[in-house]
Amino acid sequence: MPLRLLFYMCEILKYEVFDVNNDFSKEELLESKNVTAAIFLLDQKIDAIEFLQRIKAIALFFDSLTNTEIKAIKHWIKNTVEERLAESAIKILESKKEDVEFMVANNAFIISEMKEKAIQEGIEKGIQKGIQKGKIISKREDIIENLYELGEVSEKILDLINSEESLDTLKKWLKLSIKCESIEEFMNSIVI
Repeated sequence: MPLRLLFYMCEILKYEVFDVNNDFSKEELLESKNVTAAIFLLDQKIDAIEFLQRIKAIALFFDSLTNTEIKAIKHWIKNTVEERLAESAIKILESKKEDVEFMVANNAFIISEMKEKAIQEGIEKGIQKGIQKGKIISKREDIIENLYELGEVSEKILDLINSEESLDTLKKWLKLSIKCESIEEFMNSIVI
């Protein structure tokens, strides 16, 4: 792959050459107000809310775009953007200019809510994983403590206990460590 990849886009019998490795600023692309700039504007690494803001700018200020060019932008969006975001973006591009601001604000609010919900779910999953990990560690420690009361515990047994990730298995082993009268009896009782 060449170091400098050039992207050619035909616009009514003229070609524009863009170096896609060049980082165009948002402002430069907004000034161009053509289909190529619109696609590059949307193709930059941005979050969903900024994406909607850029869709709004295209819908409001790219007045010289033809229906064919708008259709090309919508096709690009449909094929490259997550489905729900693509549907929202296309609806914004198809709406009347006076409705664009409201639609973007409404979609941005929905996206913010979705982001907050995802963060909260992530936190809850993290807490649950932490609790689960804490229970596993506690069971391991209890088993080891019980085994030390029976005698010297080898590194092999410690490694076995500390490598076990199943809480159910550790609960069974804990009961065995309480019942057994020797480490050998414990080792013979567990099923590996």
